[in-house]
Formats: sequence, C-alpha cells, structure tokens
Amino acid sequence: MKKFIGLFLFLPLFAEAQYRPRVYREERKITDSASYYKQKLMALQMATIDTLRQSETFQNLAEAYRQHAGKSRNYSGFTLFSGLTHTDLGNFGRQIEANGFSPLSSLAPNIGMGFSFRSNRIMIDLYAGTGSLNLKTKRGNETIKINTANFLQLDLGYDLLKSPKASIYPYAGLSGRTSAIKYEKPETVNNNAEDISGFIINNQSVTAMSGKVGYQAGIGFDYSISSPQKTPRATLLFLKAGIQGPIGGDRYKMNGHVYHTDLKQGNWVINIGFKFIVRH
Repeated sequence: MKKFIGLFLFLPLFAEAQYRPRVYREERKITDSASYYKQKLMALQMATIDTLRQSETFQNLAEAYRQHAGKSRNYSGFTLFSGLTHTDLGNFGRQIEANGFSPLSSLAPNIGMGFSFRSNRIMIDLYAGTGSLNLKTKRGNETIKINTANFLQLDLGYDLLKSPKASIYPYAGLSGRTSAIKYEKPETVNNNAEDISGFIINNQSVTAMSGKVGYQAGIGFDYSISSPQKTPRATLLFLKAGIQGPIGGDRYKMNGHVYHTDLKQGNWVINIGFKFIVRH
C-alpha cells in the first residue's frame, strides 16, 4: 500500500519533468527563430539603406543639402571658452591689506563650457557652468580666497548684422550664481590629548557662501574662421564682454551668521572662445 501511495505521489513530478523539456525546447525554438528573422530584417534594412545612399538621386540631394546648409545662418553646437573676471574689492581689499595680508588682485582667470544656438537673428547661449579661479592673499600661514561661479547660465542675444561670416549682438540673461570667501588657518593640535574631543584645540578656518539668481548683460561678437560654403560644420571664434552680478546683492552666510561686506565679485567679465557648430 505504501509503495502504491509513493508511486501515486511521484507520477505528477514525473509528468512535469517530461513536460518541461518539451516546453523549454519549444520556447527556445521560438526565441531562436525570432532572433533569426530579426537579424534577417536588420540585414535587409542595412542593404536597402546602402543601396539608397549609393543612388545618384540620394547623392545629388545630399550634396545640395550640404551646400545650402553651409550657407545657412542657423546653427547649434558646443561652446568652449576662457577669459578674465573682474572683482570690485572695495573696503574689503583695503581692510585685509591693512591687517597685514598681501594685496589681493582684482582679476581672475575663468573657464566655461556649454551650448550655442541660432535661429534667424536670435542668439542663444546656454552654459552648463562658468567659474573663476581663486583670488588669494596670504599673511604668514593664513590665507584668504575668493571666487565666484555661474551655472545653467542662459544668455539671449539679437544679431545686428546680416553678414554670413560675422555677428554682433547685444545679450542679456539669468543664471544660478554662487560666491565664496574662505579664510584658512592651520588648526592647533594637541598631540597629548587623551581622547578625540581634545585633539583639536583651535580651528579658525571659515567659509562664507552666497547663493543668488544672477544677471548678465553685454555685447558679443562671432566670426566664422572656416568656409561656410563647403560643409554645414563650422568653427566660430567669439568674444563676449559685459557686466554681471547677483540680483539684490550677495548675502554671505557662515555658521548661521551673516557676514556683511562691500565686496562685489565678478562684476564684469570678458570671454573668448570657440563655437563648434553644425548649420541647418
């Protein structure tokens, strides 16, 4: 009786084992067949495209497009540039110099990158980020650093010329903007401290940050340094100069406190760079 019951319980497992391989083989066959026909379709599509590209009609149309697009003034492309950012140091500079710090320069190199677009006479520059390198001054082992940066900067301009090679355009725009003032001094360390709470005796380093919506306005100049008649691709040399600043002025905060200063970081900027564009 026990053998009969054991056989009865084993039969469903045996049937499933017999059924599974058949299902697996059928599913695998269907999958393999689908992959086979998919590859055949892709091969046919590629062959058709190659035949189309080799046709005289396609080549004539493509050449006509290249010639006309090369003469178009509309474009989109990648932008890379560098330049100088000026800072009005005001009383901030005079005070730190009177306290023994070396004179602080008002000019800092900057770099930036983004994208440029043109539609008819409308010029659009969208920069992912632009930033100045640190301006810094020292007094012994103490250092003061200041810098500013813009992100997601959008400039809108209007071309005043009708030249196929050059553009002059006033522009204005908005950006996210950060400004920073950093004071750094090596901390005093107690090497004989019994626990971690007494290891650092004195740390006076501090950073004051200001985050604002920024504005910028000025004038730009573009000049094509490659022939616009042969290909839609071109390289433009550009120069932009203008004023910029935070809307409402900077408000520096450090450790929950507001630091008041007349420092005006990045109050004007001049940039030179390249636009690597495709005309359309």
